[in-house]
This record gives sequence, C-alpha cells and structure tokens, in this order.
Amino acid sequence: KGLELKAPSSSLTSSMAGKLAGVIVNTKSGEPGTASEFFIRGVSTFGGRATPLILLDDVEIATGDLDNIPAETIESFSILKDASATAIYGARGANGVMLITTKKGQENSKTRINITLENSFNKPMNFPEFVDGATWMEMYNEAELTRNKSIRQGGYSRQQIEGTRYGLNPYVYPDVNWGDLIFKDFATNQRANINISGGGQKVTYYMSLNVNHDTGLLDSPKYYSWNNNINNMGYNFQNNISVKVTSTTTIDLNMNTQIRNNRGPKNSVDDLFKMMLSSNPINFPAVFPAQEGDQHVKYGNSILTANYTRINPYAYMATTFKQVDSNMLHTTLKIKQNLDFVTKGLSANALVNFKNWSSSEYNRTIEPYYYRVKENSYDPKNPVSYELERLGTSGKQYIAESGITRSGDRTIFMQFQINYTRQFGKHNVGGMLM
Repeated sequence: KGLELKAPSSSLTSSMAGKLAGVIVNTKSGEPGTASEFFIRGVSTFGGRATPLILLDDVEIATGDLDNIPAETIESFSILKDASATAIYGARGANGVMLITTKKGQENSKTRINITLENSFNKPMNFPEFVDGATWMEMYNEAELTRNKSIRQGGYSRQQIEGTRYGLNPYVYPDVNWGDLIFKDFATNQRANINISGGGQKVTYYMSLNVNHDTGLLDSPKYYSWNNNINNMGYNFQNNISVKVTSTTTIDLNMNTQIRNNRGPKNSVDDLFKMMLSSNPINFPAVFPAQEGDQHVKYGNSILTANYTRINPYAYMATTFKQVDSNMLHTTLKIKQNLDFVTKGLSANALVNFKNWSSSEYNRTIEPYYYRVKENSYDPKNPVSYELERLGTSGKQYIAESGITRSGDRTIFMQFQINYTRQFGKHNVGGMLM
C-alpha cells in the first residue's frame, strides 16, 4: 500500500529504503530535491540503462517524476522481478519493473476529504567535529617535528598560537569553524496534502493537491540582491475520473501535474562540503568587518602560490545564485470495452498518454574581493589595530546574470490491448495481445 511508504520527507524514492524486498536504494546526496537511485536485484545491465522500468497507471515515468509523488496518492506499489513477470515489457523490463497505481473514487460512496499537515526537522548525522585553531597549529607543529627532527620548532610560532588561543584579534589571529559557519544545526520542512474522493453509479472521482516546502542546511548570508539558501517549492496535482458511459464501456481520465521551483547557490553543495573539510581554521577569517565607505564585501584569503589564492568556502557559498522552474504534465485517457457480446471473456483496452515537460533556469554570480591583513601592520600592544590589503585584482563591482536557458520535451504514447479470459469447467484459458 502507498501509505506504507509514507515518511517525513518529500522524497518518495528515499522512503523506499528498507521497505521493498529486493530493492536496493542508494541516496547519494541529502540535498533537497535530489532523487535516490534504486535497483531491483542489483544492476543487471551494463553500458546501458540500469534503472528499472517505472509505470504510473500503465505509463512510463522517470525516476524524478516518481520522487515527487506523495504517498497519500498511491493505492498500490508492486515490484516485478523475475523473467516471466517482466517478459511482456521486453528489453525494458530487464532491470525489473515498478508498477504504481494511484487511488480512485469508490462507486456509490459519500464524498471523503482527507487533510494532512506536517512539519519536519532535518538534522545531519555523523557531522564532523573540528579542533580549534590553537590545537590545530600545535598538532601541525608536532607532525612537522615528528617528520623532521632537525628543526627546532614547527611552522607556527608560540605568539601566533597563543594569540589565537586567547582571541587577541579574530582577524589577525583567525579561528574559523567552517562547519558551524556554513551549515545550520537543522532545517525545517513543511508538507500539506488534501484529497477528495467519492462517486455515484456512473462517475467516480479522486482529486489530490500536495505542497512541499524544503529548505536546506546552508546558512548563507544575504550580502547581495539574492537569498541563495536552498528553498524548494513543489506542487503535485492528481486528478482521476472514471465514467461508465454504458454498461460495457468505461472511460478513465488520469492527470498528474508536477510544478517545481528550486532556488539555491549555483555552486555545488557537495564541493562546498569538501572545501569545509579541507580548509584549516587559521589561514584567514571568512570575512572582514565592513568599514565606512565600503562598496563591497571584503572576504578573507591568503596567497597559496605565486598569484594563486586559497579557496574561501564562505565566499564560494555566498557569491552565486540559481533558480530552476520546471513543469511536468501527464494526461492519460483509457477506454475499457467489454466484448462479451462477441464472445464471453473477451475485452479490449485502449490507452493514449500525453506527457509534456519544460524547464527554465538562470543564475547570477559575482566575483568576490579578497583581502588579507597587511604584513607588519599589526601592533600587539594595540590589538584592534591592523591594515588590510587587497589580493591582486580580485573582485568585481557588478553582478553577472546569465540568460534564461529553456529546455523541454513532449511524448505521445499509445497502447491497444485485447484480453481473453474464460473458464471451461476445471480449465482456465487466458490470452493477451498488446
């Protein structure tokens, strides 16, 4: 049942982990809006498509489309694994088949309204803990002395270590915990679902509206004309109507619409996490305080080699923005015809599906200005005094904005099927042509 996959998450594919026998789920990223990979009985196709065939109400959909379907909308979720069960799907069934059926209204039933409201808290697990700057320098010196016993002391002086330990000046003796600076302790997400179902003798209906609001763990500052903290909005509409035109003819109209609006940094969050792991706490402060007359943000940095600066993860996070808007529409018309008047047990089904997907995105970036404390400008007797110097020609005053990139596709799928099922005494005879 669909509700067995329900979890406090907007990602249906992540909710499948450990709940479906024979299905391996691999979640590569915890970033909101990322679908998990999944395989049935491992990977059976190499060099080609390795994912299962996914059918929503008899029509193929992509993994991303499945990820956005709410569990409340699903009536049943089935897995086909062996060769005899998947034979009808040909080569596309080689990696297994997932059959998802959405809910329908019940005949001669009163209108039922179900409402679900959720607020969830997401907290990272096993997040790395970092030592403070003074400990880091002492451990660095110890490692250096262990490898080269001919030197008297390591690369960091006692003055620098003590100045960092006692916080004499956080810009001259920086001590940055990049993990605490870049990421929040937790994020809050909201979900809302309302569905209506019912029916009479001739018509049944099921309508659902689902809204997801996902935020990420980034704690990006609002220095520019954008807010590039992850902020994703998702809307899913499901509308299933079934009409008995005659006693032998039924027409079903199923519509699934998905609307997504994703905002966040253009730069990769995975790369940002790796930068956090590899940046030490004492090279430079994340940002210098603003002074009267400043027209730009002064990010901290230092020279790595020659004219190359190091990477400031805080600047990497704050100086880009990307927005992606996408829309997907699945419309399926099914006609079921009972042909008992020709011969008992004979029936025919016809299906036409129209899918339309479109997406547009654009981004904004700005080149950061990098500064460092000027050499010999700091007076230990006056801990608040220091001078800054700009590193090379870093920085630009104006934001660069890309054009709008648009993409999309359209698919029309048709299927016709004749079924024959009949019992003669103790014998059952069945056949299908599709």
